[in-house]
Amino acid sequence: MLRQSVVAGLRGLTHFSGRTGRAPFWLYVLVIFLVTQAFYTVAFGALMATAIAQAQNGVQSLAAGPPALFLPLTAFIALLLIAALAAVVVRRLHDTGRTGWWAAMPLPFLFAGFPLMHHLFSITTHEGGLPPDFRLFVALFANNTIYLLLLTVLIVLLAQKGQAGDNRFGPPPS
Repeated sequence: MLRQSVVAGLRGLTHFSGRTGRAPFWLYVLVIFLVTQAFYTVAFGALMATAIAQAQNGVQSLAAGPPALFLPLTAFIALLLIAALAAVVVRRLHDTGRTGWWAAMPLPFLFAGFPLMHHLFSITTHEGGLPPDFRLFVALFANNTIYLLLLTVLIVLLAQKGQAGDNRFGPPPS
C-alpha cells in the first residue's frame, strides 16, 4: 500500500484533475515529509557545522558564507515540497467536493515570510549589527501566525472523509 501510494503520487505530479482517497494521500504525504526531514537534517547539519567552525575561528558574522544559505535553502526546499504535494492536495480536496484553490490559502503568507525573515536577519547579523526592528518582528510573527492557522484549516479539510459516489470532480477513487 505504501509503495503504491508513493508511486501513484509521483506519477500524478502534473495531474490536477480527479480524486485521491485519504489513505493513499496521507501515506504519500508521510513519505514526502520523511524525505524532506532527511534532507533538512543533512543540509542544515552541514550549515551548522560550518557556522560553528566559523565562530571558533573568530568570524562574528553569519551573514556571509554557508550560513547565509539558510533562508534561500529553506525557500528552495519549500518550493520543492509544494511542487511534490500540489497536485495530490488538489485531488484530495476534489475528493471532499472542494476546489483545489483551497490549497492556495496559506501560500501568500508562506512566501511573504521569507523576505521578511531575510530582512530581519540581515539587519541584525552583519558587522556592527543594528538593534532588531520590533515592528518587523511583530509583522513576521503575525504573518507566521496567520500562515499556521490557514495551514491548520487546510489540514482539517484534507483529513475529512471524501464524498461518496461521483461528484463534480469525477468518480470516487478506487
